[in-house]
Amino acid sequence: MASESIRLDGALVGKARIIGNALSRSPEKQIEHWAKIGRMMEDNAIKSLIANPLLGQQKKGDLVYLRVFKFKLKPNLQIQNVGWLF
Repeated sequence: MASESIRLDGALVGKARIIGNALSRSPEKQIEHWAKIGRMMEDNAIKSLIANPLLGQQKKGDLVYLRVFKFKLKPNLQIQNVGWLF
């Protein structure tokens, strides 16, 4: 697998160093682990939406044919998916 250098927040790297050390992982491996967990969480949310397209809130008025589903990843971060009702 090819590797690439990226800039990361020092606080994130510091936390990865502390937690990774406790779990016998390098900071790089700990950040990779966190990234895999985040990807799995997003994938599961998307799979649940595909399995049940009627999830989410139906809009009102002129937009009644739309549904909005918010992927809640962190308290202040949301990804919204808008789907059509047919």
